[in-house]
Amino acid sequence: MSTDPNSPEIVASRLSEQEAMILIECLREEGVEARPWGTYLANNYGEIAPRECMQVVVRRSDAERARCAIEKSRTSLQTRPFVLTERPAN
Repeated sequence: MSTDPNSPEIVASRLSEQEAMILIECLREEGVEARPWGTYLANNYGEIAPRECMQVVVRRSDAERARCAIEKSRTSLQTRPFVLTERPAN
């Protein structure tokens, strides 16, 4: 596992594209740079992507702050449950 603080870390998964974009906007409002990961790759290769295949990725150094912001915004977003990924064990 990389210890580089700039390496990508998944903080949420099993999102629709719309849910991922809403979550990314919430994270950006908290000062966390986040990016979508999932559907775009499948579409580039001509595959049909499942509806809930998006993930949200942040820098490893922002991961804990992102998880806190996600947990805080989760209730206010009132979306269906999605998977908040835990930080991997070292």
